[in-house]
Amino acid sequence: RGGSFLVALLFIFLGLANAADGRLLWYVLSGLGFVGFLVVTFLHERIHFQIRRSQLLVDMHRESIARLKRDWDQIKVPPFSVPREQQAVAFDLDLTGDSSLYKLLGIARTPLGIKTLGDWILNGASAKEIAERQSGVEELSRDFTYRQRFRLLCAQLHTSQSGPSRFIEWSESPHWFAGRSWLLW
Repeated sequence: RGGSFLVALLFIFLGLANAADGRLLWYVLSGLGFVGFLVVTFLHERIHFQIRRSQLLVDMHRESIARLKRDWDQIKVPPFSVPREQQAVAFDLDLTGDSSLYKLLGIARTPLGIKTLGDWILNGASAKEIAERQSGVEELSRDFTYRQRFRLLCAQLHTSQSGPSRFIEWSESPHWFAGRSWLLW
């Protein structure tokens, strides 16, 4: 990236330094060098994205293997705060903490997913809710590719700086253009 940008700059300086006769050639070469820089930048970003995606997949699969082996030290889950009134029960039943049900099931990565999983573990469910959830699990169990893509997207959101919570805050905030009607014109 840097090299192609420097080549484009070099051609600009050569065009500025030469007499009027050769200047156009150097400017054309400079333009081509800049286009080359843009192509290299695009390709570099694409490769960087693929590397990051592959690393997330590797981490996900290693964590899944650790779950199968109950290798608790290799399982990384986002923190979940247990409400004070439920801490004793969560500790007694080993619902949260090291070697817990939350750590075994904790593949959620978005704030909403973490909260939902924690609530489901701590608060239980009615027989009807359990049947609906089991039906959903059965449906999802048939499509590994979908589950993997969804989990990867959630992992990517987890590693991003903003995540879905910031987007939801933004979408529910007051309309930014409301006080700036002049900007629309």
